[in-house]
Amino acid sequence: MEIKNLRFDKKALLSQFKILDIRINGYGKALLKSPLYKFSFPDEMIKITEVCLWDIGFRNGATFSEIEGFIESGPYDYCPVEFAPYIRLSYLKQPISGFCDKNKHPTDASIIFSKPFLMDDTFPKGFYIRNIHGKLWLRGFLCSKDYHFPAQTRLIMRADYKE
Repeated sequence: MEIKNLRFDKKALLSQFKILDIRINGYGKALLKSPLYKFSFPDEMIKITEVCLWDIGFRNGATFSEIEGFIESGPYDYCPVEFAPYIRLSYLKQPISGFCDKNKHPTDASIIFSKPFLMDDTFPKGFYIRNIHGKLWLRGFLCSKDYHFPAQTRLIMRADYKE
């Protein structure tokens, strides 16, 4: 799937989310408010793919660090964090899910796997998307490098670029 950078400034992006009734959690807002988040990302378009950890060989799931190792040695790359809102805008027909236990990865979410701004366990690592009871969300998440994601975890990664 190709994702176009619509080059919204922060106000226009949040306005688009409001029009489409897309929700953002507190961690997502923290990422968007961070001075490290650039609304003027240079790429016009990227290609992404969505894979399941099981399908890429992680039969018992994987830690955040193991997923990073896969990306650094594999055919895919980190998805630029600046494209997460545009990915959310492109995935408007995501299947409906329910709630999950606090501090556990929701199995029906798709993690937009990005290189974290900070390797600090108290700052969000990136975004994931969900459709919770018919409401679309762009959610930021916290985790440590040793957090273990289940084998059915879905990842969105960049498929058209490798340095």
